[in-house]
Amino acid sequence: MSPAMTNAAITLTSEVESVLGSLSDLLDIESDAVQASDFDAFRNLQNDKFALMTRYRALMETLTHQAPFLKQAGDTVVGRITTATERLQASTKRNALMLESGRNSMQRIVDRIVRAARETVHADRQSYNRNGRSHNGGGTLSIRVDEVL
Repeated sequence: MSPAMTNAAITLTSEVESVLGSLSDLLDIESDAVQASDFDAFRNLQNDKFALMTRYRALMETLTHQAPFLKQAGDTVVGRITTATERLQASTKRNALMLESGRNSMQRIVDRIVRAARETVHADRQSYNRNGRSHNGGGTLSIRVDEVL
């Protein structure tokens, strides 16, 4: 392989490693935010995550076209990409588990709120009008749930 192609393969490998490492770090941070129920941190990561995923896709396309040159560059180059890919896969797996766990937790909270509201209504055998007042002349019914925008 020519020195120019070797340099191009090494440069591409370095960029792929960098993007895979950054994406792995971001997914780890996102997983920690979900685990800690830090919705602001989670929301703030989404633009960076989208940008890194876009760059990742473009690099993978380039890497596919450059595969023959990378193989000629040696086992070290391929090993570096393999190591970065394995880390990304581990981060992705953990992230998927955390997101599913977070979704299930939110669903349980919503289900409890709905169940509590139904039990309250059925226990007293009263219903509420549009203003949240009971037909029996009681005060307003107010239930507040924090929202993630």
